[in-house]
Amino acid sequence: MSGKLMNISLDRLRVSPYNVRRVVDEREVRRLMESIASRGLQQPLVVMASAEVPGVYEVVIGRRRLEALRRLARESPERFTELFPQGIPCIVRSFTPREAMLASLMENLQRDNLEDDEVAHALHRLEIEHQMSPQEVVKAIKVNTARIRKALETLEALRLGYRIRGPGRPPRREKAEKEITRKALTAASRIAELVAQSRRMGREEAEKMRSEIVKVMSGLSTKEVNYVFRRVRDKVLRGETVSLEEVKKAVKEVKAEQRVERTVLLPTWLIKSLEEYAERKGVTFDDALIEAAARGLRELQK
Repeated sequence: MSGKLMNISLDRLRVSPYNVRRVVDEREVRRLMESIASRGLQQPLVVMASAEVPGVYEVVIGRRRLEALRRLARESPERFTELFPQGIPCIVRSFTPREAMLASLMENLQRDNLEDDEVAHALHRLEIEHQMSPQEVVKAIKVNTARIRKALETLEALRLGYRIRGPGRPPRREKAEKEITRKALTAASRIAELVAQSRRMGREEAEKMRSEIVKVMSGLSTKEVNYVFRRVRDKVLRGETVSLEEVKKAVKEVKAEQRVERTVLLPTWLIKSLEEYAERKGVTFDDALIEAAARGLRELQK
């Protein structure tokens, strides 16, 4: 990698705003700190001179190493001074903002240690700030499109103004309308593929359909989205054509019912019977179970 090798004091280093890493794993930082304390810094940081503060350098590649060095300086100052009496080894390069972001993205993708939403946010910034399409980014950093497929799904949600919700209990419905989980995004994409398949849509029409389905499904939990997916899938498997209106209707029903997830152990014979009933009736397993439970409850209440 071209650039000038320099030793720079730790207090003159900061994370570049063009570094694409948004999440730093504390366990990984500690592991890196212990490795540096034992063997020294194996790779120099890649930095650029700050355009805002003279004498300060911004870390484009090596954010976790920077955090590990900071921790080492705090927890073992003597060892830190012993290892870096002249400063931290850095390669200083002249980047444009776009080049810096691309370099950070490419390095982290090669290491395969970025979350899908971190990749998506980087793609989103490159699109908004530097007018680069995802296809242009993929070509520039020489990465397979399949590697960032999930990130591209997340990017679509960001374009539509949705906040990507992490795993855990879904928020209250009235607060969730502009949120969608990563798993729900994937399920929404699969639903769009099924609808497009059943209606033999072209690529452009299918993409519009996908955006509409993501909008419709905002606020649903992963379980609820999967329920809608099963309903659509079962119709397609039966050779039926599915429309966007039918997807909207299914989502409306799910929201109206306000289903609650419960884990229940059922005997094998009951599951088998419910599966056979669902197949005969042309409904999902969940619908068959709900119908059977409702009928049984009515009988018990007589």
